[in-house]
Amino acid sequence: MTHALEIDRVSLGYPQGGAVKIVLHDFDLAVRSGELVSLLGASGVGKSSLLRVLAGLKQALSGQVRLFGEPFSRPHPRVGLVFQSAALLPWLNVRDNVAFGLDFKRQPLLGEAERNRRVNDALEEVGLAHAAQKYPSELSGGMAQRAALARAVAHTRADADDAARNRATAQHGGGDGYPRHRRGAAGVRPHRAGGRGRAQSGRMAA
Repeated sequence: MTHALEIDRVSLGYPQGGAVKIVLHDFDLAVRSGELVSLLGASGVGKSSLLRVLAGLKQALSGQVRLFGEPFSRPHPRVGLVFQSAALLPWLNVRDNVAFGLDFKRQPLLGEAERNRRVNDALEEVGLAHAAQKYPSELSGGMAQRAALARAVAHTRADADDAARNRATAQHGGGDGYPRHRRGAAGVRPHRAGGRGRAQSGRMAA
């Protein structure tokens, strides 16, 4: 079975006194679609660095990260990262903050209808449809964080119609037998990762 996300023997470190201090060594993790995973650990053990590797913002010293079986090491349109700070643009309302970046170069080309659908669905999913026209200065801290989460959801939302077409094609013997998009989520909450070895994950219903 192909996992949604696989981390294979990833090591992380940073320069210190002319050498490299290893903070994560040969780290393995496999996450299925719909599974929710938390990494727990003290400060400095590589939790945030690992998240940056998964988002394609940082290179690991060694090892490989795979998304649905395909290796990647750069920002990917199916991967979203929600920062500890909401990082909302103060001159944009909630709706425009959620839509921000959907037209960037590495994002799939979207028509206006699909763009609006993704934004509307993301706002509904986090319970902020009623606040779409509000500006960041009008939001509580929790609402601002939900807006940031909606932005990540909108960017990583799979096109359900396209996936259904791909599955239908595969069932009729065409294509590569694997849909281009699958919907799933792997949440990582910084807390404790341990310094090395294999992580244990908890599973929740999708």
